[in-house]
Amino acid sequence: MKNVDNKSNIVIKETPDGSYTFQLPDLNETYHSINGAKTESQYVYIDQGISKCNSDPICVFEMGYGSGLNAFLTWKFAVTYQKKILYTGKTA
Repeated sequence: MKNVDNKSNIVIKETPDGSYTFQLPDLNETYHSINGAKTESQYVYIDQGISKCNSDPICVFEMGYGSGLNAFLTWKFAVTYQKKILYTGKTA
């Protein structure tokens, strides 16, 4: 763990999937799942979202593009399953 800010006691913690998250140890709170950002996005965005969509093409609009992890996982899904996906990401 790496301390980011001594005032708020925020640390950067490596998670089991190799990604990182911010943690507030005093509150036992993390920004992403304790299993990791990649695992969280894969489950929520792909497994419970895009993979259940039957339209062709699949149209996705993401507000708050962030790190681009959801876009990357969407691309990976499209290539793996030969799906056409029209993806629009908008930064806040």
